[in-house]
Amino acid sequence: RCTRVRLMLNVNDGNGAVADAAERACRSALHEAVTALRATKAKLSETLEPLAYAYGKTDGESLFETVVESPSSYLNDSRPAFREVAAAAAAHEKAILAAGQARMELEAFLTQRKAEAQKGG
Repeated sequence: RCTRVRLMLNVNDGNGAVADAAERACRSALHEAVTALRATKAKLSETLEPLAYAYGKTDGESLFETVVESPSSYLNDSRPAFREVAAAAAAHEKAILAAGQARMELEAFLTQRKAEAQKGG
């Protein structure tokens, strides 16, 4: 969303309203990505409990870490708790990437806007 709005920067309405709208869109996209990241982290944390219950705290945590390090290897595991951890870990990985992308887009936008302001001013 931020990238599409960023392209509108080439349109100058004289008072920066387009650039302001683009900045708000970038910040909103980042906020949404961070909110999703927090939600996936919480979901991932919840998936530890069944493993700790079934295998004991130490072994459950060890198994949890193993699945989190390679979630794609466990997405089709016969054990439901392992599949749940794998799915949550995969979703969390995607959320991390999305948040990073949103952050980079905002930073690129702000850099571009600063450069254009320095050219014009």
